[in-house]
Order: sequence, then structure tokens, then C-alpha cells
Amino acid sequence: MVKPRSLITQLPGVARKQSSTAALFPQNCLKEWRDFQNTRAPLINTDECHPSCWQCTGPSADNCTSCPSPSSLHEGQCVPSCPRGFFVQDNQCQACHPSCQTCSGPSQADCTSCPPLASLQSGYCRTSCQDGLFLNAATGECLR
Repeated sequence: MVKPRSLITQLPGVARKQSSTAALFPQNCLKEWRDFQNTRAPLINTDECHPSCWQCTGPSADNCTSCPSPSSLHEGQCVPSCPRGFFVQDNQCQACHPSCQTCSGPSQADCTSCPPLASLQSGYCRTSCQDGLFLNAATGECLR
């Protein structure tokens, strides 16, 4: 009996792990090969994706191209939550605006916390406070 293997196909911007049953049916593999050969996309024949990956380009944990929910893709790995300085969008970790320490979106108005010596004001990280307020360096908040 043939040992089932996964076929990993790489199309422009898309990686897809084929059903391991495709390897049991050579006609299916041959058809897949011809279809992708016609599009000139490379075909990688490899063992299963790493268990943390939903789709991948290879077997290791840093070869993921998409992740099962609730994990998010960060630098080729599926992570339970995005690191500081990143937010989740479409199950991928995206960088916060450079002025933010943490954020809920990509804009400078989406900050949820600020670096030291900056204060959070209506979603923006400011390095100074409005008149009548002073910056608490420990918390980054503007106080009266």
C-alpha cells in the first residue's frame, strides 16, 4: 500500500494542502500535476504540514501560510495571539502604527497603549498633554 502524502501546491499568493487521499489515487495526482504544470506553478511533494498550520509550503512550524482559528499567522508561524506591536486582521498579525505600543488597527488613531513618555489621547499616542494636564511618565496618561 502506498503511504499517503500531502501535495503542497504554490500558486501566486496561495498555498494549498491537498487531501492525503489524492496520493492514493494516482489519476488525481496526475491531473493536479498537469493542471498546475499548465499554470507553471511549482509543486512541492512533502509530508504533512506542521500540526499548527492549516496550509503551508513545507513541514516545519515556520512554513505556515494560513492558520486554523483562533490562531493567527505571524512571520510564517501560527500563534495564539499576536505579539506586542501587532493586531489581528483576517487571521494575520499586522503591524501597528509606529507611534503605538499596542493597537486595534493600522492607523495612528487605533492605539490602545503607548510607549514610555507618550500618553494615550482618544486613540492617539501623544508626547505632550493638553494645557492644564501633565504627563505621568510611569503610566503614559495625562493627569490633572
